[in-house]
This record gives sequence, C-alpha cells and structure tokens, in this order.
Amino acid sequence: MKTASTYKDAVPDKSEINRYFNRINNRSDKLLTFLLICYFFVGLILAGKYDTWLVALLAGGLSVISYLVIKLIFPDKGWHRYVGSFALGVMSVLGIYQLHGSYPMHFTVFLSAVTLIAYQNYRLQIPVILVVVSHYVLFAFLEAQGMEGVRSVAGQEISLETFFLHIIISGAILGACLYWSIVLRKHSIRLLQHAQVNKAKRQALEKGIAFAQEIAVGDLEAQYETEKHDALGKALLKIQQNLIVAREKENREKFVNAAIAEISRILRDLDDDLTTVSNKLIAKLVTYFGANQGGLFLTETVPDREPVLKLMAFYAWDRHKYAQQIIRKGEGLIGQAFLEKDTIYLTKIPDGYIRITSGLGDALPDALLIVPLMVRDEVYGVVEMAAFGGFEPFKIKFLKKLGETIASAISNHTTAAYTRKLLDDSRELTEQLRNQEEEMRQNMEELQATQEELIRNEKAMQKRLTNVKTDPK
Repeated sequence: MKTASTYKDAVPDKSEINRYFNRINNRSDKLLTFLLICYFFVGLILAGKYDTWLVALLAGGLSVISYLVIKLIFPDKGWHRYVGSFALGVMSVLGIYQLHGSYPMHFTVFLSAVTLIAYQNYRLQIPVILVVVSHYVLFAFLEAQGMEGVRSVAGQEISLETFFLHIIISGAILGACLYWSIVLRKHSIRLLQHAQVNKAKRQALEKGIAFAQEIAVGDLEAQYETEKHDALGKALLKIQQNLIVAREKENREKFVNAAIAEISRILRDLDDDLTTVSNKLIAKLVTYFGANQGGLFLTETVPDREPVLKLMAFYAWDRHKYAQQIIRKGEGLIGQAFLEKDTIYLTKIPDGYIRITSGLGDALPDALLIVPLMVRDEVYGVVEMAAFGGFEPFKIKFLKKLGETIASAISNHTTAAYTRKLLDDSRELTEQLRNQEEEMRQNMEELQATQEELIRNEKAMQKRLTNVKTDPK
C-alpha cells in the first residue's frame, strides 16, 4: 500500500497547520530576539570605535524597542515578526554606515535572512529585502551626490559595476533564503501531512482493534464509522455484516427447527381430538410467528356440495369476529385465499375487517396474513393471523412450507379416518353377516327338528290307524 496514493486526500486542516507553525514561530521568535539584541550590542561596540553613538542608539535602539513593544502588545497577531524583519534590515544598513562599506553588510544580510528562514514564511523576507535594497540604493545615490561620511564600498568611489555587483550579491542571498523559506514550509506541511496520516492510521488501528474485540465477544451491534481510506475498518465492517448474516441464518434455522419440532409434536396427537389439536396449533403458530391474533379453518366436505371452510380454533380474537363459522369459496379474504389457493398478505387492513383488542382498548393491526394449508394442489384448511409490525418475508415463506406439513398431516389424518371408517363398516357388516348366518343355522335346526317331529307324529298316526284296522273292537 502506497501512502502517497492511498492518502493523497489526507490534507491537514487549517487549525492543525496553525498549531504546528505556532510552535515553529515561538521557537523562531526566541532566535530573532536574540539576534536583534546581539546586533544592537555589536552596534554599540562599533559606535565606540567609530564614534557613531547617535545612529547606533537611535536606529538600533528604536528597532529593538519597536520589535519588543509590538511583540508585547500584540503577541498573537504576528506583527512583531515583520517589525523584527524590518529591524534586521535596519541593523544591516547600520553596519554599512558604521563600517563605511557594503562588504560587511553581506554577512549581516545573510545572517538575518538565514535567521528568518526558521519561520518558513517567505513574506518575512520581504521587509529585509526592501530595507536593504532601498537603503543601499539611497546610500549609493548620496555617495554619488558627494555627501560626506557615506560610503557604499569602503575607501572607494562606487562604480556602476560595483553597485550592481552588490545588488546581485544581496539579491542572491535574499532570493535564496526566500526560496528556502517556501521549500521548507512545503516540506513541513508534507511532514505534518505524513504525521497526521500516521496518526490517523494509528487511531484507525486502535479503533479497529477495539471494534474487533467487541465483535469477538459477540457484540455484533457495535457501531464503527470508517474514514475514506480506512481499509481495515471496511474489512471489519464486512466481517461484521457476514457475522450478522450468519447469526440471522442461524437464528432462522433455530426458529424453523424449533417450530417444526413443536408443530410436529402437536400434529402427532391429531388422532386424539381434532378440536384440541387445532387450538394448540393456532396458539403455537401465533406465538412463534410473532402475531397477536389468529384463526384456523379446516376444509369440510359435504356430500353433493362444494367443500367449505369450518372454523376449528382461534386465538385472542373476539368471538363476534367468528360469528360466521362456515366460509365458502370466494367469500371474504379467507374464502378468496381458499378459492385462489394462494397466500394473501396485507399491510393496509380494510376498515372494520379486524381489530386487535386488549384491556386498554383496540387498534387496527399493521399486517394480515392468510395462508392456505395446501398439499398436492388441494386445500385442507386456511390459517389467518394479524400482527402489529408485520411479518418478515422468511416467516411468510416458512409458513407456506409449514402449511404443506400441516396439510399433509391433515390429509393423512383424513385418509386414516376414512380407512378406519371403512374398516369399522367392514367389521360391522361382517358381524351382521355372521349373526344372520347363525340365525339361519338356528332356524334350519329348528326347521329340521320340526320336520323330524312331524315325521314321528306321522308314523305314530299311521301306527294308530293300523291298530284300529286290525282290531274291530
């Protein structure tokens, strides 16, 4: 990762730059004050040698005093630095006058300009340049006019070539110092920029570590604000999002598994009592899906008639809501879902259709969900639920799947019940046939006994008749 390209927009703000250069200015002020005082005392020493007390005290003293007074009165304005630059120029000019020549001036100009570089502000070079150049031109002019005591070059008449030579030397010194003031300032800003980038990196790293630790202990709701080039933070946020998605998936799987297990347990008792199972089923569905009210309708088949829906159970609804316990296809929203074999999900409930009531009053729900219990394209019932806050999409989808399970269980229950009825009818018919057969056997035995009795009677009668014929008495 290249810092220059990655953090090219990380420019220090104005307040940060000001604080940084204030520290530089304060250190440079000490150096400037020290140099001015040194110049002043050197001027006094030269005044003793060349008898220039008046100029040394007036020019040097006023320059130093002006600088110190402005610094004392306006410490935060920075004006004293320009006054100090002007004073350095005056001290350089004072050296020309006291030493009667320009050559010593080059050293003082150089020393003054180099000292001002410490501020890294090219504007502070301007007063020195103006004072030195203007006074040098003025001294050269006065010397050319023959004014006594003024010499631009010690012991010599100034020539045009010499004049320009000194101008070029002074200009080169001051120009170089001005250039380096600009370069150093830019360099300092770049250093400040890099320092700020490193600080931002360090802070981002520390913040990222703290954020990662929060994620590590399971706090996936932790907040983290990324900067434009915070690659670590963006990566951590990506990890957080992935963990949130994984946790939501895990929670959904737990929800699905728990719901399936509980509903399956309830459906296992379907053979015992359909009404009791229906009440348990709708209560569990309303609880698991975060609804507030619910009702369960099952399909009832009437011979030679179209199937209808019959209310089997309801949860937390007023009884007048289900005054009509039989619903035909296409009748109301429930009948429409029954007819179209499709889910109905409404977030704008028709006025008067349904209200959720409590001890504090009643209110219109935010969402209504009607799901047909269907398997193999046949509807075995309908579940209706209402809730505040709506239903999550995955819960709607899951309820459709769960509806297939419930419908399959009801279908199996219906098939088993029908099979049991056929078996019971078969047993009853077999028993009836067995009873009839026994009755016929008994009748046959009675008939045979009667026939035998008739035969015996007939034989007895014939015997009597024979006896009568043989005995005329």
